[in-house]
Amino acid sequence: MACLSSSRFAHLFTEQVGLPFRRYMLWRKLTRAMLAIAREPTIAAAAHASDFSDAAHLTRTFYQMFGIPPSVMMRGQFFEIAAPFSAAE
Repeated sequence: MACLSSSRFAHLFTEQVGLPFRRYMLWRKLTRAMLAIAREPTIAAAAHASDFSDAAHLTRTFYQMFGIPPSVMMRGQFFEIAAPFSAAE
């Protein structure tokens, strides 16, 4: 990590990007899940394709982030995606 301690990296990342590294990585994982939801036949397949442990984990995380279950997106009821978690959370 370019000779940075993990705490210093976390601080600089949050300062530069505007949200903590773990939340950023979760946002990236959820964007992969959204793409998988659009092309996979089931939520379970989408969860597997986007590295979630199972469909329940994807559904829970998706709902926490967007306030709707991924099945709404799978049915083709697209919506505007909110910005990722704020850095204050």
